Amino acid sequence: MVSQAEEYYALCVEQEDGESEVGIIESETDERGIFDAIALYTSPEGPLQQEDLKRWETDYPVAVSIRKVSHEELLYVMQHKDPREVYIDGRKIDGLVFTGMLKSALGIARLGDPEEE
Repeated sequence: MVSQAEEYYALCVEQEDGESEVGIIESETDERGIFDAIALYTSPEGPLQQEDLKRWETDYPVAVSIRKVSHEELLYVMQHKDPREVYIDGRKIDGLVFTGMLKSALGIARLGDPEEE
């Protein structure tokens, strides 16, 4: 369960203007095609973070970093970029489930409310 106090760090793509945004990863392919995911961590540094940074920099010609992200920013990403999966410290969570967890943590809606459907 996501709590308001829980902090997340995201794999982010650096923009030319110096800003960064949560990186969208092409995750897997199924019968509907390629679907997207985001990578989150509960700490800013560690072996998994270093591995993901290296992999991203090898696969894509962009600068990447890991930075702290707010629950509000994550909710925006989930609602507007629509990743189907979220990886938290390497553990896969369904995107809709994570969105519901964020809304609950922010006091927007409780899990199980009809508007969550």
